[in-house]
Amino acid sequence: MDMAYTSARIRGFRARLLRKDDYHSLVEARGVEECFELLRAGYYGADMDRASVRFKDTYQMIDHALTENLNSQIASIWKMVPEKLHPHLKAFLYPWDGYNVKATIRVVTKGGNRQRLVDSLLPTGRLTTGQLKALAASHSLDEVVTHLSLWREPLAGVLKRALKTYRVHKSILPIEVAIDRYVLTGPLRMLTRRDRNTTITRRVLSERIDALNILTLVKIHREGYKEAESFFIEGGRLIKRKGFRRLAGIEDREELFRELSDSIGESGLKELFSPLHVEQPWILEERLEDHITRIVGRDAVEEPLTIAILFEYIYKKIREVKNIRLILRGKVTGMPDSRIREAFIEPWRA
Repeated sequence: MDMAYTSARIRGFRARLLRKDDYHSLVEARGVEECFELLRAGYYGADMDRASVRFKDTYQMIDHALTENLNSQIASIWKMVPEKLHPHLKAFLYPWDGYNVKATIRVVTKGGNRQRLVDSLLPTGRLTTGQLKALAASHSLDEVVTHLSLWREPLAGVLKRALKTYRVHKSILPIEVAIDRYVLTGPLRMLTRRDRNTTITRRVLSERIDALNILTLVKIHREGYKEAESFFIEGGRLIKRKGFRRLAGIEDREELFRELSDSIGESGLKELFSPLHVEQPWILEERLEDHITRIVGRDAVEEPLTIAILFEYIYKKIREVKNIRLILRGKVTGMPDSRIREAFIEPWRA
């Protein structure tokens, strides 16, 4: 099995992704039931039919169908990728386990809608859908650690060590940084070959580290941390430790974003920095992920026989699932169509 075969299969998968008109139809749908019929009439039809047998609630039908479809796509990708590239795919997917654990920790410590948490989890890493649901049902951080330990997941040890700091300062930021550091820097150190696929994978991980360091600076500003250097993650391309330390010491919000923009110096990122993102860092997080998708997308066009085409497709597939879930939540909560359009990322721009 070679990358020519894999590349051809991925191009087929990519052709099935929702297009601009499909999203507009979903946003303009009169309710969740109409969204279901629209999705059922297209690529998700078989998944929707299977889900309709198991669930009575239409929202649950759609969410289950999305999860099953994503699981199936990831499983197919593992089978079609040459074995020599499995370490690269593993390194790329593992951070989503970190994302899932962090999302669970936020709800466990700060409260929140458990069903919405389950809806937001992405079973693309090592943790299965069943395991993620078990995590989401946890009522304490110790229970999260217990689950992860039973599954022999290394993140259990990371979380257990970070809990010592949490119990002193009552902030989950050190926990989140410890998780991010583990799922990103470990794979980065293991990928040591000097071929093109390794270069692409390492750059994606480095871009993710830069994005997380930027998000951490925003969170530090919001929470008023004074000693923030311990939150820095090594391995990024744009922000180094000295620069992170300087930026972390800036107290004025506008000055922080101005200095961030100047420090990074990339036109593709400058548009992301606005005061809005200090109040709603989740928007900045999604925009940063979209920026990485665009970088990988350029690699996929220039070098279609590399692992970049896989990475781009996975990013876009996950974005599609996130966008559909966001539209559904908007329909359930009565969010105006204009607000829904503002909230979701436009994948056709990547």
